[in-house]
Amino acid sequence: MATISQEQLDSLTAPEKLALIEFLWNSLEPDDIPLHDWQKRELEQALEEYRLNPEEGEDWEDVRARIEKSFS
Repeated sequence: MATISQEQLDSLTAPEKLALIEFLWNSLEPDDIPLHDWQKRELEQALEEYRLNPEEGEDWEDVRARIEKSFS
């Protein structure tokens, strides 16, 4: 495993640090990310609501476009 020193980390630009974070995040498997019990309950509740009303809600593409538009 490669290591990075604090000095090397401090020398990175913000975009480089974000790219490193993204690389690390993407290297994780879903089971590697621990969830609190309250998070599991929220996910289960959302899934149950979807099962009961699969036609409600919005497509991710629409939600993402609205969020991106709010930043411009």
